[in-house]
Amino acid sequence: PRDGYVSGTNQDKPNLTIKGGSFSGGINTIKNDDNATLTINGGTFTNYTQAALQNHGTATVTAGSFTANSKYAIDNCGCDATNDPGKLEISGGTFNGTLYIRSDHSNVTISDGYFNGSISKTGGDITITGGYFTSDPSASTTLCCPCDCRRQNRNC
Repeated sequence: PRDGYVSGTNQDKPNLTIKGGSFSGGINTIKNDDNATLTINGGTFTNYTQAALQNHGTATVTAGSFTANSKYAIDNCGCDATNDPGKLEISGGTFNGTLYIRSDHSNVTISDGYFNGSISKTGGDITITGGYFTSDPSASTTLCCPCDCRRQNRNC
């Protein structure tokens, strides 16, 4: 099968840590899928088709450069509360392209990072407590942001 856990075929709860390197291509350059846990502590991720990082599981990004020349620097989808929670924590990194948050179960927390692109939210929750945004992160979504992020090029 293309996705999902299949007994005897793939791992039930995979865990991957990326500490660096260059990754490019594919429909999604890095995809964190069903019941998976992903930690990215560095690296360069480039995509020309859809997303540099697509997250359906639980992901933590502390550093790295994510560039999507067509669609999304990050596509976060919490499609299912049990298997695909779409939990994403960002505490660093550079993101060139849209941060797309979709589906009701998505939960995104941003405490730091450089975001050169828009935020598109069609479901789920996002909390921003820090970071640098080149576009107003409150323009297209309701944010819980204790800082003044309402102007372009503003640090939280």
